[in-house]
Amino acid sequence: MVLFSSDNGPEHIHIRSAGHSGVGSPGPFRGRKRSLYEGGIRTPFIVRWPGHVPAGKVNRSSVVSGVDFVPTLAALIVVRLPEDYHSDGENMLDVLLRADRPKRRPL
Repeated sequence: MVLFSSDNGPEHIHIRSAGHSGVGSPGPFRGRKRSLYEGGIRTPFIVRWPGHVPAGKVNRSSVVSGVDFVPTLAALIVVRLPEDYHSDGENMLDVLLRADRPKRRPL
């Protein structure tokens, strides 16, 4: 399995300490890094796992967050998390494999 994700949104070129990295476009989305608009928080997330994740499938309705990685990967490798481990994330393995669904827990 190969997972690829990225940092949130492109930096704004006029931010003084970030002028060297203010390249990029949020595409059709409003906002940039440091913004809660979609252009500031939406990031690419690509999964390649031949035989498990359908090639070319694009899921435009499910939201997967970085906080979901630990519970999802633990479920994938069948590792039970410690009883005292409390995560804000949820197991999104069904979404990675094929399902389109909303999150069950709010972000």
